[in-house]
Amino acid sequence: MDENVILSFCIPTYNRANRVCECVNEILKYKGNEIEVVVSDNNSPDSTYEDLKKISDSRFFYYRNDSNLGVGKNVINTFKKAKGKYVFLMSDEDFVNIELIPKILEILKSNKGLSILTGSIQFKESQKYYWRYKNSFFKKGSQALLGFAFKKNYFSGSIYNKELIDFDNIWNDLYVCKAYPNLCVEVLLCLKGDVHTIANPICFYAEQEKESYIDKLKGKNFNDFEPRLEQHRDFTQIVKGIEIDFVTKVNLYAFLCYKLIYNVSIIKQIKNKKNEEMLDLLARAKQFAMENIFEIAIENSVVMKLENYIEQVFNQFAAPYL
Repeated sequence: MDENVILSFCIPTYNRANRVCECVNEILKYKGNEIEVVVSDNNSPDSTYEDLKKISDSRFFYYRNDSNLGVGKNVINTFKKAKGKYVFLMSDEDFVNIELIPKILEILKSNKGLSILTGSIQFKESQKYYWRYKNSFFKKGSQALLGFAFKKNYFSGSIYNKELIDFDNIWNDLYVCKAYPNLCVEVLLCLKGDVHTIANPICFYAEQEKESYIDKLKGKNFNDFEPRLEQHRDFTQIVKGIEIDFVTKVNLYAFLCYKLIYNVSIIKQIKNKKNEEMLDLLARAKQFAMENIFEIAIENSVVMKLENYIEQVFNQFAAPYL
């Protein structure tokens, strides 16, 4: 760790030479030495290597993997290479709001107990928001888990206290952590430090140049139905394994059930499913959520409460298709 570097912008990349160069150059417009930019290239076959090597700035560090490590390992690789106390995770298709960097650094310097800092995500070409946060503060433990964990899959704009990341305990065997390692890191960090969200746009969401390589991971697309179930199963295993009180685990699982059924409900927007097909998918998601209750709870009264809640969520999202 370099004591002078407070914040490392970490950009895992694959096959997006033009976009990642734009991202890096935009960050480097900030002139302070408290930052660095770290790019880990997942053995891109395009001109990523040649283009990034042209960037001359002592705060920029480029690493190229000998082979494609997959999304999760490449994300973690950028963290390990970073010299800053905090790591700012960015997709290679989005842009940092460099005007906010001074405020970010001020927050990090004045809040020593923070494990996570993040902000809203605004569309680059408009004033609309891809994801909007309020100015909120969650104490570590149950409050941080229930207020923040699992809420946002998209990983751009999340800042983590690197000193608190246990690189050997990120559930690397779970498929969902290979696609969304940020969510696994965030669960662990919610247990170790406070979480602060800010309303300001911390980064700008840009339209994808091509289909996300996260979507293509091992031929799966998390917008499809079966991968949504697999995602829910893996998240359930994470909740089951964390050291937190039982009530918090039950409430976290209830949120995961809501998230599953909601995510299935928007498949129609992506795939243009017919009403009867959507009802069938929602019913199957409901059943899957109910079956996985027993990974978290076995007491009849708790199981019944969760079943009733899942039924209510199903009815809410099934109503438009009846």
